[in-house]
Amino acid sequence: MGTILIRKLKNRLIKKTHTCAYRTYSMIELLMVMVVLGVLILLSTRILVSLVKVSTATRAKTIARQESKFVETTLYRNFQSADPDTIKYFDVQNRYFDDGSISSVNPIYTELSAADSTSANEVHFQLLSDHSKTVCFAYFNDISSGHTESPRYLLRATMSSSAADQDCFAPTINGIVNNRFRTSFQVLNTGSTDISEFSVEYIDLAGDQASGSYFVINYVITPHKWLSGSNSIVNPDVVRQVVIFNNE
Repeated sequence: MGTILIRKLKNRLIKKTHTCAYRTYSMIELLMVMVVLGVLILLSTRILVSLVKVSTATRAKTIARQESKFVETTLYRNFQSADPDTIKYFDVQNRYFDDGSISSVNPIYTELSAADSTSANEVHFQLLSDHSKTVCFAYFNDISSGHTESPRYLLRATMSSSAADQDCFAPTINGIVNNRFRTSFQVLNTGSTDISEFSVEYIDLAGDQASGSYFVINYVITPHKWLSGSNSIVNPDVVRQVVIFNNE
């Protein structure tokens, strides 16, 4: 009798042990775990996306600032050496710069006076040290018919002072292909930025206490890749105003 009782007790203990070993989670517990994991994954994703946006925006802003410094240095060196008596301002329409080439559809050159120079998108001048060559700065912001919107560029070129003003950035001269065309100009921004604004103003100080003149150059450089969205508190544009004194 005692042996039978002991066996029953052992069976009960074994059954209880097996029940505890194979016990499963309830449905509510599983749902709670899934909800917590979902929240953590969502937060991690949002943090990762924010980090990518900040990193991309920071890199784009840095590139825009580097390009701005390059443009500023180039403009400063050239305009400081310009002969103010040789400056010409132009408003040029119907041309664009794309894939390393300049195309135009009957470009229209309108020469402006110094008083209207803020609307000029091209400036020509000769250097004080060398009047045999003309330095040209041109802002290509026009979109020709049949072409989609493309980045805007600032180009620098040189030509003989005896050449016509329209030849500074002309792929052809008098109907003849300019073989030196692709090597005669310098692009002042890369494919990762866009010069969205450009203007030059010339201020003559004749008759003032200081003899000389000022060039006031305004430009805005915008990076192409900007993932922060339109509601970003950081402005992607790099706005610069370069004031250059020319001592005559």
